Amino acid sequence: MMSDGRENIHYLFLLDGLNEIHNYEINGQTVMDFVCNDILRLLDCENVNVIISTRTAEILPEKLKKFFKLLVLQSLSNEVISQYLGIENLTVIPGHIREMIKNPMLLTIFKKLYERIPEHAIAIDNKYELLELYFEQDLDIHTHEIYLDHLLVVRKYVLEKVLPFLAFHFENSLLRNEKNNEEHRMDLVEKACLN
Repeated sequence: MMSDGRENIHYLFLLDGLNEIHNYEINGQTVMDFVCNDILRLLDCENVNVIISTRTAEILPEKLKKFFKLLVLQSLSNEVISQYLGIENLTVIPGHIREMIKNPMLLTIFKKLYERIPEHAIAIDNKYELLELYFEQDLDIHTHEIYLDHLLVVRKYVLEKVLPFLAFHFENSLLRNEKNNEEHRMDLVEKACLN
C-alpha cells in the first residue's frame, strides 16, 4: 500500500510465480482462468497496479498480455561475474557452472561456497546440487555458533535455514512432478531441523 499524503491510497500487488499454478479444471474452468479473472478485476481499479513474475512469458493468457509490459531479466556478463568473484580468469570455473552463475542469485550462492570450499563449489553438476550444498554448508556453519539469546537463535534458524531448505526441496519435487507423501515431507522436516 502506498499513499501520496493526500488521502490518495494506491495498491501494488506483486504476484510471483504465475508459472507455478497447477492448471487443473474446476467446474469447467481452469485455475488459471480464475486467477486471470481476479487479476482483471484488480486492474479495473484506478488505484491498483499489478506486477506478475513468471519463469516463462508464454504462460500468460492473451487476455492478460495486453495489460502488461514484458520485461526480461538478462544474464550477467562474464566481466561482471569475474569482477564479483574477484577472479581474473574465469576458465578456472567449469563452463556449465559459468553458464549457471549468469543468474545473480546463483552467482551470490556460488561465491559464498567458492570462498568456503572452492574444490566442492567447482565440482557441482547443476543448480540443484549448488543449492543443496549451499544449504548444507549454511546449516552446518550456523548450528555450531553459540548465541546468548536461545529463542532468537531458534527463530532465526527456522526462518533463515529450515524454511528455505524445505521450500527448495518441495519446489524441486514440484518441478520434477514428484508426489510427496506425508512421510517424505516429515523426513525433509527432520533433516532440515537436525542438520
